[in-house]
Amino acid sequence: MKLVKAIVAIMALIIAFIAPEIQLAFASDSPTEFEFVVNQKSIRFNSFDICKDKNLLKKWNRAKGGEEIKKVSDKILKMGFSHTVCTQFLFPGMEQVFDALEKKVNLSAKNATINFESGKPVLQSEVFGSKFLREETAKKLIENLCSGTTKIEVATEKIMPEYTISDISDCANVKSRFSTWCGNSSNERKNNICVAIRAINNTEILPGETFSFNGATGVRNESKGYKKAKIISNGKYIEGTGGGVCQVSTTLYNAALLAGLKIVEAHQHSLAVSYVEPSRDAMVNGSSADLKFVNNTNKPVYINAQFLNDQDIVIKIYGQKNSSNFEIKSKVLKVIESTEDEISSNSNLAPVELKSGETYRVSVPKAGIESEAFLVEKDCTGKVVRQTKLRHNKYNPTKGVVIVG
Repeated sequence: MKLVKAIVAIMALIIAFIAPEIQLAFASDSPTEFEFVVNQKSIRFNSFDICKDKNLLKKWNRAKGGEEIKKVSDKILKMGFSHTVCTQFLFPGMEQVFDALEKKVNLSAKNATINFESGKPVLQSEVFGSKFLREETAKKLIENLCSGTTKIEVATEKIMPEYTISDISDCANVKSRFSTWCGNSSNERKNNICVAIRAINNTEILPGETFSFNGATGVRNESKGYKKAKIISNGKYIEGTGGGVCQVSTTLYNAALLAGLKIVEAHQHSLAVSYVEPSRDAMVNGSSADLKFVNNTNKPVYINAQFLNDQDIVIKIYGQKNSSNFEIKSKVLKVIESTEDEISSNSNLAPVELKSGETYRVSVPKAGIESEAFLVEKDCTGKVVRQTKLRHNKYNPTKGVVIVG
């Protein structure tokens, strides 16, 4: 805006120097009404409202009508200036009118999509966008004023959405479904699961687009509704804000694999988790670990995430019907035994009062696991087309915890 005003000011000096005969007559004492037509609706502007500065209003050429406007505008345009700049020189303040018109006209196009708020896929129609064409409108304004009319049809461009409802009509198919159980979780952990599920539900992933779990959920802190619950950190279970979110990312990871989508980032936990087989987990945190996958199909895919019966995390991926069927196989290669105990004198961890020398076992040692996972692709007849190794993981064993009084 500052640049345009500077151009107008420089242009005024140039015109004043080389073409003094085109200086405009004084404005009339009576206002001029402009009527801009946008989508068959009229928007009126008054010349006195457009320009409050009486000195600037003197530039408004009304004394000699369209003939004088044409004479002046022709000379300005021949100097290489645009119709937009020409309009702003002829009518100071008109740029604010154009700004207001732009806000009314400009509308982003929206793709047709699939919504799951009702629990079932519902196709929603596309929305066509529009763009205000400033230069073309300025040209029409000058031409209409030269012909003696102050009614101007605003020039606009129709913006097409990338996908219409006909484009995605075949995308309401369930490409995959995967669920995990968390019925024995604390209320705080279940709360975090619900918050994360709401964040990823109804997500549309366009062809070639990469989905980021951290990007979808944003920062997982208390202001977002997350509470403290058990998380795995450095091989131990500790309290942390957002505990339980990894079960949502893990469920989504398996659903994405079963949908045939391309995984570009996934991380294991340091300890094996109970809600999926080894080498099928997907740990996330806010700093260094994310779950990312690419929509490698030629149509949009959609995430439908639900938390059912206060215990089941169910994630479905919708899109074009799969040409292949996918299975995930987990294989334990080695069990890493653990017989060690961690001895603690913190009697507060024991549910009963301990006398001196008495012990209470909080937990038993847990074996570690070395494992692999494979993605098996089958054709419509059930014949294996290919088997791809997904990952090789090692989960640490854990010590038991014994309290000594």
